Amino acid sequence: MKKSHISIIINVSVIFLTILVLLFLFSSCERYLDTDNEQVIPAHKELTSIETLQATTASLYTQPWYYFHKRRFVYLGDARANNFLYTNTETNEYNAQASMNEDKESTSIQYGWSSLYNVITQADYIINDYAPYCLEQGVGTQQEVNACLGEARFMRALAYWFLAIYWHDVPIVDDPVTTNYLAQPNSFESVMQYAICDAEFAMSWLPVLPGTKGRVSKVSAWALLSRLYLTMGAFARGEHISETFKTSTISRYYADDEEYQSSESLDEFYYAKAANAARQAIDLAPQAGYALMDDYEQIFRVQNNNCKEVLFALQTVAGNSSYGLGNDMQGGFCYDPCLDNNYGRSYNTWASYDFVFVATKRGGLSRTRGNIMPDKMTYDYLFHEADTCKEIGQTWTVNRPNSTVAVKKQVVGGPLATDNLAFTGNSGFCTPMLRLSEVYLNLT
Repeated sequence: MKKSHISIIINVSVIFLTILVLLFLFSSCERYLDTDNEQVIPAHKELTSIETLQATTASLYTQPWYYFHKRRFVYLGDARANNFLYTNTETNEYNAQASMNEDKESTSIQYGWSSLYNVITQADYIINDYAPYCLEQGVGTQQEVNACLGEARFMRALAYWFLAIYWHDVPIVDDPVTTNYLAQPNSFESVMQYAICDAEFAMSWLPVLPGTKGRVSKVSAWALLSRLYLTMGAFARGEHISETFKTSTISRYYADDEEYQSSESLDEFYYAKAANAARQAIDLAPQAGYALMDDYEQIFRVQNNNCKEVLFALQTVAGNSSYGLGNDMQGGFCYDPCLDNNYGRSYNTWASYDFVFVATKRGGLSRTRGNIMPDKMTYDYLFHEADTCKEIGQTWTVNRPNSTVAVKKQVVGGPLATDNLAFTGNSGFCTPMLRLSEVYLNLT
């Protein structure tokens, strides 16, 4: 995959084109990344205020991730975990993912790879070019500029985590202008350490309380660090960390770390750091307004985008049809009559038998309703919207006896169910990528 013919051709103009599209963000109901910037940014000389730099970092929450999301590459984790996908189409690329038969020609794999490097490239421009320029010109304080750098390095760290998890050895691209994307890949542990360094920087400079709802915070960075450390601990326990890394990189970065000195083995060292990062996130969470949701299902409602449990989500601009700013995942999961077909197309993806069994037997009502739609499950906000007698508050009951079970997570309903935020091709739902509940699980 990493040596495939995929060509990632992105230049500086991409950032500015993204900024143009991002102007639509500021008219959304949440105004989740609101700034005072009202113009396209054509050159460095236009970076005259911290708001313009913040508008640039705002782009990292949306378009760069679009094909990772749109082309269903994000399904791969659930497919490999046997949650879903189940499909009746043998040639369907999702079926190939679920059965571990995908190859480099799969469009979802290609788009997933290029989308993640799109995130990295745009983050690189902010890290290498825009933020240093602002510091040189006295645009914003050191804290403000470094907070923007923290956002960029958070995104880059997460993108590298996905690349390392799915492809193992991948190229580290810290200069998109001069780096050859077909260069020899770096080792898994080097990529992970690179991501850890980015996340540690983000943790140091991101604010505890983000200035705008939807932006990442110090709590988000601690949570990401916990994930990264835990991943390295698992690979170390499986003896998949090279001796070169143990003797050079580890000693260079962590020689003075008390946890490293007291650890009997490398996996214990990383597990200790993962636990500490998780505790830091949990302790800081109340100050930043984070907490677990009382009702799991409510996490997956458009009205609760960026709810108190979500530490990072891919930001969708509700009610916007601009390319790259929407969420069309609902169309792949929804089935008639749960929605008028104007808002959800024919679905071809179902939950696996194992996932249905676990959810219905041990998952609890809220988790089951939020994840899947088994027969006889009822909802008071999903119904066939062509039926004019239906109103919010009435219930719709799933009627699929002895049949496949549909996935619920990305199904939020049409206009009536979402306060007119959803429409054809864009459900308006911001997909959570990092939640506080994961942090608690990292301590177990």
